[in-house]
Amino acid sequence: MHSIRILRKYPSTYSAAHNYKWSIHLPRLQNILQLYKKVFTSIPTLPLSLSSCRQDNFTSLLDILSNISKSLRGLHLLQEKEFQDSSIRAHLDDRNNNFETDLSSFIDSALSRTHRRITLDRVFIDHPTQPQLLTNPQNIDDAVINHFQNFVPIKSSPPMSIETLPDRWSSAYRPMDDVPPSIYDSLMNPPTLDEWLSTVSSTPNGKAS
Repeated sequence: MHSIRILRKYPSTYSAAHNYKWSIHLPRLQNILQLYKKVFTSIPTLPLSLSSCRQDNFTSLLDILSNISKSLRGLHLLQEKEFQDSSIRAHLDDRNNNFETDLSSFIDSALSRTHRRITLDRVFIDHPTQPQLLTNPQNIDDAVINHFQNFVPIKSSPPMSIETLPDRWSSAYRPMDDVPPSIYDSLMNPPTLDEWLSTVSSTPNGKAS
């Protein structure tokens, strides 16, 4: 259509080469019209030769090709919309099925999470006396598995007190020195009448409390 648009603007540039190119594209256009004939109210009639279009400076042919292009573009957009709708429905069906059969996949899908993998091509073991640089894939796998299995020991029972925790954790859970312990004394006391009235009066009207 670009060539026809140029001929419409500069009809004097027409040559036999244009007609030859048209003879190549014409069968393809006719096949497209037959394939998508339901899109058109009536199948457009295309000229067998471009020479017959010189009478109106290719205006009619350009209009025909423009209408064909608009109709096919509209069909493409409609089919794309239908495909998107069907994809969304299929995705929702899969998510609903996962809710029944695979809860972890359902959670990942609901949170739009994707599984990621990190590939390690070398691991450096910072040992005080025997540092190592591992490059063999099997040795790397073994070292990584051993690290994550043993670096944080798993205990079958919770600690009995804060003092039994490692230093970095015991300091995090120990009460802060600048906060007096007495602030927790009334924590479990039932609310007073004034506190009840203050809470009720601050709730929105017409809402369950």
